[in-house]
Amino acid sequence: SAESRWNRWNACRLCGQRYHGRMQWALGWACWQTYTCRDAVEYNWQRLCAMGVLGRGLKGVRRMKEALVVQEAEIATHKLLHPNSDGHRLGLMHNVAGTYMNLGLRDKALELHRHICGPNGLAAAFGATHEHTL
Repeated sequence: SAESRWNRWNACRLCGQRYHGRMQWALGWACWQTYTCRDAVEYNWQRLCAMGVLGRGLKGVRRMKEALVVQEAEIATHKLLHPNSDGHRLGLMHNVAGTYMNLGLRDKALELHRHICGPNGLAAAFGATHEHTL
């Protein structure tokens, strides 16, 4: 299945333990290199997923500035490919807010969290009573 193929970049197939640190970083780069060489439009979603794996890998080795660049590119790419999919994009924005916090940019993180949790954020994307909104 597609999910198990993507899980191989995040966790060991033998024991199920999630990768961390340098292994997570190395696999993030390997995933990115695997899917960026594919030019066809049908691979856009794979490149987008590979950006997420790479961003998590960079965060795993505390390379926050580089992770932020990848995360911001991931949001821009998602917006281009899926202009009407606000729910997932809000999750990506939440990741950026966490990276802002790791970089000591608390005001930017707070501003982004306010946008995510504001009336045009989660409530608009999922509805006021959805579990992601509450």
